[in-house]
Amino acid sequence: MRNALFALAIICPILASAQNYQGVVRIGLLEYPPHIVFDDDIGPLPGYMSKIVEGSGYQAKFIRMLPERGLRELNKGNIDFLMPLKTMEAKVSVLSLPILHSVPGLCFKKDKFIPILSATHRFDDLIVGMPNGYYVVDALASSQAMLLEVKGDDAISRGIDLTQRGRIDAFYHPNPSHVYYEGNPTYKEVACSSFHGYFIAANIAVSPKIKQQVLHAVESQFVEQMQSENYELYLSRLRRNR
Repeated sequence: MRNALFALAIICPILASAQNYQGVVRIGLLEYPPHIVFDDDIGPLPGYMSKIVEGSGYQAKFIRMLPERGLRELNKGNIDFLMPLKTMEAKVSVLSLPILHSVPGLCFKKDKFIPILSATHRFDDLIVGMPNGYYVVDALASSQAMLLEVKGDDAISRGIDLTQRGRIDAFYHPNPSHVYYEGNPTYKEVACSSFHGYFIAANIAVSPKIKQQVLHAVESQFVEQMQSENYELYLSRLRRNR
């Protein structure tokens, strides 16, 4: 539900009454299904990050963001972290380890499926939606496809919906291997291909104005958590326990 994100932010102050938090860590969220999903529930990644922040002695507050606004708020110091952000998108400082890795691709309605994306001549005259503010691989950017920005903080979910309804021919997805997850109501009607060779790290960006005490505490806890149970293992455990 849309209110799930705000519910999480509300829960944190309630928990604070039972714990002695040193302060609030503000984390901007970018839609990145299924790890962060705006049109349904919050997804598993904020839960993983909340565990890290609370383990470092702080209270986590999550805020939905568009990529461009997220970067502005990060640089202004209005948020402490922004996730997940691919290092190709902007020159920003990040935590020492990527939170996850992805291979971008295109999602089609099944009757328009293109299985091999290296054949870029097949993109000619296609209308390809892309989430506003996201990095687009060179193979697509230099093709003859017509790129159409899909705006909004839920642009990825809306792009898949536009593809299903035939409003666009395909949609550029930052991590299409996760379109086929069980919680996606349209996963049976789409087919996605990946741009093999474009292996992109997704990171947690750090504000240049963050207090060094906060950064050190969160960074230390983040590295410790990633070494004991990284995000991919955490996600696998959640799926096994469903």
